[in-house]
Amino acid sequence: MSATAADAIVARSRQKKSPLDLLWMVLYRIDLFDGYPKEGPEAIVAMKQKTLPANLKLTAAMRKQRGGSVVIEMVFSFSLLMFIAMGMVEFGQYFYIKHAFEAAARDAARASILATATSTSPATAATYTLSEANVTFNSSWLTITDTTAGTTVSDVSTVPAGDILQVQLLATYDQIPNVLRPLYSMTGQGIKNGKPMLGQCTMVRE
Repeated sequence: MSATAADAIVARSRQKKSPLDLLWMVLYRIDLFDGYPKEGPEAIVAMKQKTLPANLKLTAAMRKQRGGSVVIEMVFSFSLLMFIAMGMVEFGQYFYIKHAFEAAARDAARASILATATSTSPATAATYTLSEANVTFNSSWLTITDTTAGTTVSDVSTVPAGDILQVQLLATYDQIPNVLRPLYSMTGQGIKNGKPMLGQCTMVRE
């Protein structure tokens, strides 16, 4: 239908159409659907009704095509998230225990420099601090050195005042009980055997 014919229909309909209907007719002209003229909003409704079944069929076909790929994507995504979660647990615990070793060495050094310290004071302090992190202390981890005299100390009560004591806690990560290494257990990656865990502190004997 030509624009002139559409304008003529609009002109003939002005007496019986509301201003809003006239606005739709001017904007959309006359659209032909299903073999008869429909005007304005009615044309849009008819177009949607006509194309809705085809759109539904297209959507259903797309869903069927994506069904298999969604399962594959979910498997890969779940695997990646699982490895990330295991890595967070493993490395989070590693840094937590490392901090506990440093704190235990500091507490053992503080116990060693006191004038009232005994031979068991450093080990007792380190045992208590490590137990707070659920780590069982092993006496083989503890080394105390009198850096002033250049000797290893077995009894801090024999060290003269003014000497510098260095307290060291050293172990490998696989020697520490109660640690979790899910990433290393499943993949061989992560925190490996032989990873050193060191805590060290130096103080002056009182």
